[in-house]
Amino acid sequence: MAVENGPFGVRVNWVRSPGSPDSPGVHEVWSLAARDRGMTLDEIHKEFAKDTPLRRVTPLAQIADAAVLLASDLAAGMTATMANATGGAQID
Repeated sequence: MAVENGPFGVRVNWVRSPGSPDSPGVHEVWSLAARDRGMTLDEIHKEFAKDTPLRRVTPLAQIADAAVLLASDLAAGMTATMANATGGAQID
């Protein structure tokens, strides 16, 4: 898409997110996982975040910040680029 649309001034970038615990769907799934494991939501968050370099899962507002940055003139030279907003997690 970037190659095809670049000549028309269109940039193609995306944000990689593990799913934010403060988004409704992820919050619901995490709550169910916490309940099934006999844990609190904070405990399950720490469990899921323990293997990331930042030791936290990126909140939705910071995912949005990354998208805004990629869409802004500050990233005018970027296309065909992924912004990894996973807190450094290796997600495949």
